[in-house]
Amino acid sequence: MPISDNLASDGTFRPEKRRFYESVIDSFASLGLKVESAALNENWGKIKLPPVKFTAYDIEAIERSDILAVVTSERLTRDMYLEVGWALALRQPVLFFIAASTNVTFMIEGLRELDRVTVVRYDAEADVPQLVKDALRPFVTPNKQ
Repeated sequence: MPISDNLASDGTFRPEKRRFYESVIDSFASLGLKVESAALNENWGKIKLPPVKFTAYDIEAIERSDILAVVTSERLTRDMYLEVGWALALRQPVLFFIAASTNVTFMIEGLRELDRVTVVRYDAEADVPQLVKDALRPFVTPNKQ
């Protein structure tokens, strides 16, 4: 989830965006999955980290993970594309949950056609928690549920 696109003027997450992402995080938790994200690491924008600190966290979190799920209600950022590349280099499954109107690069389209990434598009943010559950369920082992 992009941090800067979701911040209010006081530097913390806009309440409606926080509610959206919390509902998505709850979907992961309902499957017994642990979530690592910049928003949680930075307490929803309340903790200001220098680039070296948040970059180290992001890279290490991806390295610890079994799957990368990119969830955004806005645009895909350059940093998200870098994170996706890192996860793909580690041979991790990558899933995008993006608004129907969100543009992706030709490379992502090609990766989707090669079955290296999954792109799940949605029309309403309210649908995302269930879409996340449905898409992630095949990746969850019975002992994680």
